[in-house]
Amino acid sequence: MRLPSRSPDGGRIADATACALSRPIRYTASEVGSTLDRAKHLIAIAESALASVPVEEKAGFKRYLKKEALGVVAVVSPWK
Repeated sequence: MRLPSRSPDGGRIADATACALSRPIRYTASEVGSTLDRAKHLIAIAESALASVPVEEKAGFKRYLKKEALGVVAVVSPWK
């Protein structure tokens, strides 16, 4: 998956975030870029982070821990 270096709707997203959170636009504008950077990093490490992990061998068995992405997770955290 490829993400743009900057969001084409970054200004609109920052305005909407500032309005929804009653927060100054000077803070939310940089958060749009930070979120995009974070998403790019997570996409880049996803394959290695979800790779199977081998465990000790046992005759006649192929043993490993398999990691599977379960989907989107929502994190509700306190603000301020």
